Amino acid sequence: MTIPDINLKELVEAGVHFGHKSQRWNPKMSKYIHSTKENVHIINLNHTVQMLNEALKVIEKVVLKGGKILFVATKKQAANKVADLALSLIHISE
Repeated sequence: MTIPDINLKELVEAGVHFGHKSQRWNPKMSKYIHSTKENVHIINLNHTVQMLNEALKVIEKVVLKGGKILFVATKKQAANKVADLALSLIHISE
C-alpha cells in the first residue's frame, strides 16, 4: 500500500483551515495565514498540503523500518481524519 494522497478539498472538509481567534496569534505564523473571517484566522492550506505530503513520506520511511509513530489531533474537526490516516499507515508495514 502507498501513502495516502491528501488534497485541499479533504482538508477543507475536515475543517483544518480554521485557526485560532485573531486576537490570540503568534506573529511568526503570519506567512501561514490566508485571511481572517469573523475574528478567526483562516490557514493557508496550500502550505499545509505541501508540508503534509512531505511529512507523510518521512512517516512512510519510519513505518517501513518498523518504527512507531504517535498521531495526535488537537482539534475535534481533525480527529477522524488523523485516525483514518494512522490506520491506513498501519497497513503499509503489514
